[in-house]
Amino acid sequence: MKNFLLSSLIIVSLFSLFATSPNLRINSIKQTDVEINKKDDKGRKQGPWVILGKDRPEQGFPENGKIEEGVYVDNRKNGFWTKYFKDGKTPRIIGEFIDGRPKGQYTKMYSNGIVKEEGTFKDGHQEGSFKTYYENGNVAQEKNFNINGLEEGPQTYYHPNGQVEFEFNKKQGITKGTATRYSEDGQVVEIIQYNEKGEVATREVKEIKTKPIKVEEGTGGPSGSSGNMRGKTFERDGYNKVYNENEELWLDGKFKNAKLWDGKLYKYDADGILLKIEVWKNGKYHSDGQL
Repeated sequence: MKNFLLSSLIIVSLFSLFATSPNLRINSIKQTDVEINKKDDKGRKQGPWVILGKDRPEQGFPENGKIEEGVYVDNRKNGFWTKYFKDGKTPRIIGEFIDGRPKGQYTKMYSNGIVKEEGTFKDGHQEGSFKTYYENGNVAQEKNFNINGLEEGPQTYYHPNGQVEFEFNKKQGITKGTATRYSEDGQVVEIIQYNEKGEVATREVKEIKTKPIKVEEGTGGPSGSSGNMRGKTFERDGYNKVYNENEELWLDGKFKNAKLWDGKLYKYDADGILLKIEVWKNGKYHSDGQL
């Protein structure tokens, strides 16, 4: 019995370590570490258990893939349990149980291993700090809950790029005071004032200043100054149609410092068959045009 309790404590400690540091490697229960899937003389599940696909074929997991694993005490889940995605190896949820009920820290993951959500669950509701994340790893929401499961204190939403999107305060689940909304580049979009009842008292919409988009320029395409202009004057900075030595259209568009800047470059094989049309924009190759 003493060895069993020691084994259980080891497993619980490993899962506790993961819970405090979600980025750590998951310490899965291995049959070589301790005996698993045991029942006592009263038929109650005790100690570490690993539920595989073959144990519950109706759930559609691989035969030897994991559905869930954790520790039982007197037939009830206790400590940290891990539930897996359908591949049977990627953790989906890691959460703490006490006497068979979810109670304590938990972490949810995306299928790529990035943390999706983390918080603390007590008495059937959230309590304390709560966070959700985008699949790129950036924080999506930061909330706080009081002991009654109501939002309390600062609450913040974020844009996918990490910039704050909306921030406000709650008191006993009611929005109060100033709430501010931001654009993806950090500009204030809206300021809202809430009264003691959580109703909107005033709302001020701000004008967003559009930042000029910097277009990256290239160094230009082929020079058309040596091409065939069919008797016309070549414009170093302007529009030209330039032909090759075989009288085939070669360059067509606007030129800058004699180089093709915005237009088309026609490419032929040795027999004069058109192979490709390149579209150039801002002095650099943009895409292929239709033949």
